Amino acid sequence: MPRTKPIACLFVGDLHTGGDTAIAPREFYLQSKDRVYTLSVSQEALLLSWVSMARDAKERAKGHDLALMLGGDLIDGPMHHGTAQTSGTAGEARRMALELLEPLANAASAIYSVDGTDAHTGGEGGEGDDDNSIAHALGAEYRPHWRMEIGGAWLDWRHDGIHVSQRPHLEDNALIRAAQDEYLRSLMRGWPQAALVVRHHVHRSPPPVTIRGTTAALCGCWQMPTHWAAKHFSGTPDIGALLWFPGERRLERLLYEQA
Repeated sequence: MPRTKPIACLFVGDLHTGGDTAIAPREFYLQSKDRVYTLSVSQEALLLSWVSMARDAKERAKGHDLALMLGGDLIDGPMHHGTAQTSGTAGEARRMALELLEPLANAASAIYSVDGTDAHTGGEGGEGDDDNSIAHALGAEYRPHWRMEIGGAWLDWRHDGIHVSQRPHLEDNALIRAAQDEYLRSLMRGWPQAALVVRHHVHRSPPPVTIRGTTAALCGCWQMPTHWAAKHFSGTPDIGALLWFPGERRLERLLYEQA
């Protein structure tokens, strides 16, 4: 029998396409505005980092089958916090996200997706409709929450649920609690213990924490602060992704500094 390859899982989320501080493809035509979308200096830097991330992930995952894990909030949503921070329609934002994600999807042997927040990606019907539409177009299996065995290890994954303190000396606390909660919850309910707990949403990716066999991690984002975020949060977001090798119980953060 042919020997199957081990799996590498690439987690990407919080693209927020359509947002004027978020990643976008070059030369994207906005039919609603009858013009080509022009990237800002920060968006050009985000796109270069995205290209680097895709290259780095494929290089590090050589010898593995790649599973693409879409972490939600793939578009910004034209009505979120008012329309001044977004360009185009929700449909155009979805097409932006697809243009960025398709090369990764084409390199993947499997694609999974979780719903983001309805404030960004609820669509007309709510329940993550925009995220689910993108997932469907890419051929992904999608759910609000995945508790799954992949590559010989268990994963607990959804968009939201670990909220990092804005105070640097406290930022590990939520990750510690998440790992402890997974250990105790699985013990009490007789579940297989997850080797990895992954969340998105907070646009931060501090060093992962491992306790009693469970690693808790946050995935980076692809959006620089909006005017609203700059007023409500301190510091800068972590731009990047997570690459997990479940068979080896090894997790890498792929992070990219922005000038």
